[in-house]
Amino acid sequence: MSHKILIIDDNELYRICVVKSLEHEGYQNIVTAHTGKDGIEKAKTEKPELVILDVVLPDANGLEVCHEIKSLKGLEQVKVVVITGYIDAADIGKALTAGADHFVSKAVDLSSLLKLVKKLLKG
Repeated sequence: MSHKILIIDDNELYRICVVKSLEHEGYQNIVTAHTGKDGIEKAKTEKPELVILDVVLPDANGLEVCHEIKSLKGLEQVKVVVITGYIDAADIGKALTAGADHFVSKAVDLSSLLKLVKKLLKG
């Protein structure tokens, strides 16, 4: 599939797992970043259709990164899925306010994330 996906997560093992899972589902155009700053730069240059974004990054708050990406010229329509290992009702509201399209828990079983990616990219 030709959809471009950007994964921004500082956990290398999790990034690898998500990439491998997406590739298994047929997605081949996947870009990764491990910091918020790197993720914003890659969003500018790569113009992804979907961003999978961790809330906790070493250099930035993922919700601020989400807001920054959504405010970039040409990326206003990018879909952003915010992921975290710490679910809190207030965080869900903050993620949606920052422009996230969905908020999901980081889990060992990636099936719900994969279903959401397929739904957002419609294919």
